[in-house]
Amino acid sequence: MSSIFQQVPIIVLKSLNTSLNFLTKAEQYIQEKGISEETILSARLASDMFPFSKQIQMISDNGKSLVSRVTGLQAPKYEDKETSILELKERITKTIDF
Repeated sequence: MSSIFQQVPIIVLKSLNTSLNFLTKAEQYIQEKGISEETILSARLASDMFPFSKQIQMISDNGKSLVSRVTGLQAPKYEDKETSILELKERITKTIDF
């Protein structure tokens, strides 16, 4: 039987990898539809939701915070200044590396 300490990183990695897949699909959609990256990054499913870019940043923040709590490691700090899909992918990749 595994402990919560063993399960948290696995769950976080799944979430982060799913986020990378969302970003890749967003890139494909932009290419297919000929729309701007800003249109996707500022998109919301509901008016009271954060935009897509902020939600990706929050997934990264939540992931690194959870792993930090169960491992005792200091989580890296990111400035939330990503303005492109490439920058968001780099952020998720840095979080996975952590």
